[in-house]
Amino acid sequence: MKKINVAIIGLGYYQLQAIQKLKKNFNIYGFDQDINAVGKQYVKKFFNIDIKDSLKIYKICKKYRIKKALSFNTEVSLSAVSFINKKLGDKNNNIDLIQNKFKLRNLLKKNFLATPNYSSYKTSHDVNKIGFPLVSKPFYGAGSRGVFLARNKNEFKKLLNENKSFYKDKKILIEQYIPGIEYAVEGWVDDKKEIYIGAISKKKRSKPPKLFDLSLIINYQRPALLKIIKKYLLKLSKILRLFNTVFHLEFKFYKKKIYLIDCSIRGAGYSVYSEILSKIIKQNTDQILIDMFFNKPVKINKSSREIFFLKFIYLKNLKKLKKINKQKVEKLKTFCKIKFYKGINKNSKNKNIRFGHILLSSFDRNLLNKEIKLLNNIIV
Repeated sequence: MKKINVAIIGLGYYQLQAIQKLKKNFNIYGFDQDINAVGKQYVKKFFNIDIKDSLKIYKICKKYRIKKALSFNTEVSLSAVSFINKKLGDKNNNIDLIQNKFKLRNLLKKNFLATPNYSSYKTSHDVNKIGFPLVSKPFYGAGSRGVFLARNKNEFKKLLNENKSFYKDKKILIEQYIPGIEYAVEGWVDDKKEIYIGAISKKKRSKPPKLFDLSLIINYQRPALLKIIKKYLLKLSKILRLFNTVFHLEFKFYKKKIYLIDCSIRGAGYSVYSEILSKIIKQNTDQILIDMFFNKPVKINKSSREIFFLKFIYLKNLKKLKKINKQKVEKLKTFCKIKFYKGINKNSKNKNIRFGHILLSSFDRNLLNKEIKLLNNIIV
C-alpha cells in the first residue's frame, strides 16, 4: 500500500519517539530551523526553514501533495500546523481561540467559568483596574517565557522592560494574581467526545517575580480533585469544541474553584507526554495521538499508581551538581535518569535557563516523598 505524505513541523529530541513511530506507515517531510535537528535522519525530505513561516511551509506541502501537517509536544509549531491544515481543508480548527490567552479568558468569562480579573495592557489605567499583585504574560507563548509577577507599579515597569523581547507585538495580558496550588493535567478527548485523564501533576514554581517551573509531581493521587477536574473538563471541552485531540491544561485550585492558567492541544514537553505518560498508562501515547490525527478509534488504558518526580536543572544549579559528580543523585532508590539538554550555553549570564532535568519514580508515595526531600537538599 502506498504511504501517505505528511509534514512534521519541529524535529527536536522531544518529537523523536513520535517521528520514529510515524515513519513506519507514512512518508515524512520534516521542517525545522535547526540544520542539525535530531529527527531529520528519519524523514524522507528535510527542509531547513523557520517553523513559524507558515506560508512558505504550506507552499512546500502543496508541491509535495502532503495530506496533513503534524507537530508533537511543542507549542511553537501549533500556529503553523493550524494554518497549513486549514489550507489543506481541515475545517475543525480553533487553535487561535486556545492559544490566544486573552481570547481564551473572554470565552471562559462568557461561559461562567472562574476567571481572575484581567485586561490587555495599554496604559497605566489598565494596571490600576487590576491592582497588585498582578501577573503579566504575552497573549501567545508557553514555558513561562515573559511571565512575571509584579507587586507594585515600579516593579511592573522594571520587569516589563526586562521582558520586552517577549512582548514584541505589544499584546500583553495582565491579570489578578490567584494564590493556591498549581496543577497540570494531561489527557485526551476522543471521537465520541469522551474525556480521558492520563495524569494530574502538582507543580512548584520559583519565587516571584519570575515564575519558572522548578518541579512536577506527575500522577499526583488525589481522587477528590480528579472528580472536580473531570467536571470542569466536560464543560471546557464543549466550549472549546475539543474533538479527537490531546490536551494539556495548567490551572490554580483556589477556594474550591479551578482558575485556568493555560490550555493547549499538544502533549507536554520534556518527556512528560511521550515517555512518562506512556509509562503511567502502559501504552504508547505517541500512537494514541497519531491515531487521533487520522480519526482512528482509540482505546486508552487506565492510569497506574506509579508516581514520577521531575526536577528541572537550571544553569545556577550546575556547580552544585558537578561538585557531587551526580553520584548522590544516582544512588537514590527512586532514581530514573538525568537528562542534559543540547545547545545550551553554559556560560550564559542568564542563570535561569533550563539546562536539564532529573527524574525519579516509585509506586511508594512515602519513599518518593522522602527521596524528593533528599534530592532537593542535594540540588538547591
